[in-house]
Amino acid sequence: MDFVIAIPSYQRPKKLRDQTLSFLARENFRPDKIFVFVASHEEKKSYQEFLTPGTFREILVGVPGLSQQRNFITKFFPDKTRILTIDDDIKKIKFLTPRPVKDLVVQMFDLCAKEGASLWSIYPVNNLFFCKDRVLVGKLFCVHCFCGYINDHSIEVIASCVDDKYRSLVSYLKDGKVLRYDGACPDTSYNAPGGLTEHRALHRTQDLREVVKTFPDHCSIRKRKNGLEEIHWRPITLKELSLPPVDDRNKIHEGERR
Repeated sequence: MDFVIAIPSYQRPKKLRDQTLSFLARENFRPDKIFVFVASHEEKKSYQEFLTPGTFREILVGVPGLSQQRNFITKFFPDKTRILTIDDDIKKIKFLTPRPVKDLVVQMFDLCAKEGASLWSIYPVNNLFFCKDRVLVGKLFCVHCFCGYINDHSIEVIASCVDDKYRSLVSYLKDGKVLRYDGACPDTSYNAPGGLTEHRALHRTQDLREVVKTFPDHCSIRKRKNGLEEIHWRPITLKELSLPPVDDRNKIHEGERR
């Protein structure tokens, strides 16, 4: 089944061009399926100057704020649309067992449909040492920098600093499960300068408490050794699945073959 790619971006036109859009082009994603969402008409002008025509479909003016922008994206696309959302500074996806990224996306969306789930992601830590070639089903953290979801207009995320934690819990409570492929991780730099890093620094504490207030029975705030607070819950694995072998083309949706 077809899917679209939504990239929320903020003051990073050059990084978006040189990293994420270049990555998508190398992996043969269709440019006409790629939508870039910015916060203002002034930003759109800047992005039009930097981005290469033909590497994306459209630059759309949404709203300021990351969680607000994600909700704008949700309302923009029809219900049940398969949306792959990617950060604007993804360099590539790293695999334990190399496979085309587009094949992974199709397989994970198909597994979601089969399992009755609406959210999936890859392993959240940029380090293959921690990865395992498996798909976990359960109460898990799905990182927003590279994840897919089946659109649902009834879901609105909050807490820009931890909006992926929020969506993970909302989707788990709605479906009873989310999916995560632990055999791949994003090549990206979390909390890198620019983008929404400054916003997160100012609002992190407030956002953490908002999530815990919303889900008091499902998560808590934990302090790391370095003093940074984070949302925490005990992961629950309901089952473990395997992706089809890379060379098993019968498992790949016909319309999304490379």
